[in-house]
Amino acid sequence: MEWDDITPPIIRVSDDATMAFVIVHKKVRLLSKEEGGKESEEVEVFAWLTIYRKVDGKWKVTSIASTSTPEVDK
Repeated sequence: MEWDDITPPIIRVSDDATMAFVIVHKKVRLLSKEEGGKESEEVEVFAWLTIYRKVDGKWKVTSIASTSTPEVDK
């Protein structure tokens, strides 16, 4: 399994430090063995946004938006 950043993650915290977000853009490559021992490869590109809110001094995830697009060129 490979899990590589396509672009560096973007992390931002609000001026009052009560909210934050992270944007991630990754390429994931999976190898699995099929019956008979043949290897199968899957490549996906994912992008997602996670929003955090500080509640009682701890960061909590409040929402996640995600998408994936199959890799055209392998």
